[in-house]
Amino acid sequence: MPSTPLLDQLRGGDRRSIGRPNAVAQEVVGSPRRFPELVAGLWHPDALVRMRAGDALEKVSRHHPGWLWPLRGDLLGLARIVEEHEARWHLAQILPRLGLRGARGLTRAHIDACDEAPGLGIAQMGIVGP
Repeated sequence: MPSTPLLDQLRGGDRRSIGRPNAVAQEVVGSPRRFPELVAGLWHPDALVRMRAGDALEKVSRHHPGWLWPLRGDLLGLARIVEEHEARWHLAQILPRLGLRGARGLTRAHIDACDEAPGLGIAQMGIVGP
């Protein structure tokens, strides 16, 4: 995936630095047409960009969870394969905003991916419920 000016803002530093996900989130909220560009950052070749794109996406989805719905298949697929702990953490915060419950979309692999997110168990996130 080629980089873009939006995703370039998420480059640099190391895992201990947060970068600019807050600014990127604000930019996307102000220009919703850039939302797919941000989501594409979850598959960026640079692990720092992926981590920070997840952080920015989590922030955007707090206010606009409906923007996630058309991308639910991609996000659920990513949750099955993502390896970085930071990315798992952000997906664990994002997936409940899809509004899926039980067997209507989450497989054991999705649940396991989220359960491994540091400090979050699947039950606390409300993904699986009555």
